[in-house]
Amino acid sequence: MRLKKILNNYSVLFILVLFFLVSSINAQSLSDPIMTQQGPVIGEVLGDTVTFRGIPYAEPPVGSLRWQSPQPAKPRANVLNAIKFGSRCCQVGPPDGNILGGTRSFMGSEDCLTLNIWAPKAKENTLRPVMFFIHGGGNVQGSAVNPLYDGKNLTEKGGVILVTINYRLAQFGFLAHPQLTAEDKNQSSGNYALLDQIMALDWVRDNIKNFGGDPSNVTIFGESAGGVNVFCLVASPLAAGKFQRAIVESGGFGINVPLKDTANSSQVESAEEFGLRFVKESGCGTSSDSIACLRSKSPEELFKVLTGDAGVINRFNGGTVYGPNLDGYVLKESPIVALQANRHNNVPIMIGTNKDEATIFTVMLPIDTKAGYRKTIKSLFPSISKQILKQYPISDYPSPRDAFNTFFTGLSFVCPARWAGLMSSINQPQTFVYSFNNVFEIPQVKPFGAFHGQELLFVFNNFLNLPPTQDQRKLSETMLGYWTNFAKTGDPNGTGLPNWSRHNQSSDSYQVLNTNITSQSGLRKDFCEFLSKVVLGMNLCNFCGKQ
Repeated sequence: MRLKKILNNYSVLFILVLFFLVSSINAQSLSDPIMTQQGPVIGEVLGDTVTFRGIPYAEPPVGSLRWQSPQPAKPRANVLNAIKFGSRCCQVGPPDGNILGGTRSFMGSEDCLTLNIWAPKAKENTLRPVMFFIHGGGNVQGSAVNPLYDGKNLTEKGGVILVTINYRLAQFGFLAHPQLTAEDKNQSSGNYALLDQIMALDWVRDNIKNFGGDPSNVTIFGESAGGVNVFCLVASPLAAGKFQRAIVESGGFGINVPLKDTANSSQVESAEEFGLRFVKESGCGTSSDSIACLRSKSPEELFKVLTGDAGVINRFNGGTVYGPNLDGYVLKESPIVALQANRHNNVPIMIGTNKDEATIFTVMLPIDTKAGYRKTIKSLFPSISKQILKQYPISDYPSPRDAFNTFFTGLSFVCPARWAGLMSSINQPQTFVYSFNNVFEIPQVKPFGAFHGQELLFVFNNFLNLPPTQDQRKLSETMLGYWTNFAKTGDPNGTGLPNWSRHNQSSDSYQVLNTNITSQSGLRKDFCEFLSKVVLGMNLCNFCGKQ
């Protein structure tokens, strides 16, 4: 449980927020109207790109629609002036961008199901591939408003259309409850965020052609919790045919709990069990209609159930990261099981992690001493801590903190990516794996190494106020090329780019993304074999690569 709490407390924000410079939009000119099924929209022209912000793809999930499947946005007679981002979805945000402490405040709105589009200004004879981005934030925070996700560079340099979306978060996106399950025609509850993402994909299918995008060539990609959600869409039968490729950045498989308590889930609290506890804590536990009681409460009241007066995310549920549940409708089985059994949407996949993912999650942990390292390992893995400490002694690393961060990065990010890549490659030859290893020399961020989320600066070619070197600019151009080439053809390779070999059990190859790009084999193979057999109590060595 403490491991989950570490993930939740810090995964929702990147160290990047300490450096963001967010400026207001200075409109230069407006585009001609573009027709959608809901009505015409006008965007903002910025250079060779038109940006459309805040387009509703679903009705606001308020009132009786709270904790319901999203409903398509209704047609409107007026022209939508789409030059401002829609509201963030309800969340508890950090104080002045400080990820290390302080009181967090409520922000956002339930009326938040909007998307944004970056498209070429000039009409083109050929439709462009569409890249559909799902933001991260632990499924409790984040939004498409983040300036890091601005798509101008990706669109102009990569020759694609970019779509970014908001989706319901925390209890609004993931609360399950027996009453909600009973009232749903599909006997499902708690996967509203995934249903939002699927609804947004439907909107893209129906409308993106008018923006110059190809509805039959859509790549979904996401980072962190967004990557977890991408994996869920790869596994979901409801998303079949709605996308043609998938990119998972630092996502892993996530934590997929069962919807209901079963004999096989006695060690894991089901989504409905958590919902019952949530209702009780909210003061609606004695109501004859608990859900009606919950729907009568304001978003701020509901967030206090989880945060308390101190504003600590997930005080109530012990640090469990919000995420999808196995409801038999949206998700019939865990993505890792679906991938292994080839019961998934079998599309080309690119997947990878950053070398030092853990550094921003563990910054507050007492692991700077040998005693602190040992104590933390023992608290997380009491039954097998001796085996872990023997296999990975502190003496093998520069410091106890480096030892723990290396272990935690492998456990939570690298090994899930490795296993997913090897499993995918069995039935999908167009599987590509990467490790992002770049480190900024800037003193404030250098200690964090290739930290969680850093690759996004390079993919979007948006460095904000982290000044890159010339070599880092070149790396960004290369990565932007890899990502957009993959969106076009399912293969990242292209003219002028270092060759990226396909991943399979024989080669076990992966691309090291750094200022000196290389191809290597066996991404943390020995550690992941140890992890699968000892730490996780399972044997995934059919997917460990060459023996």
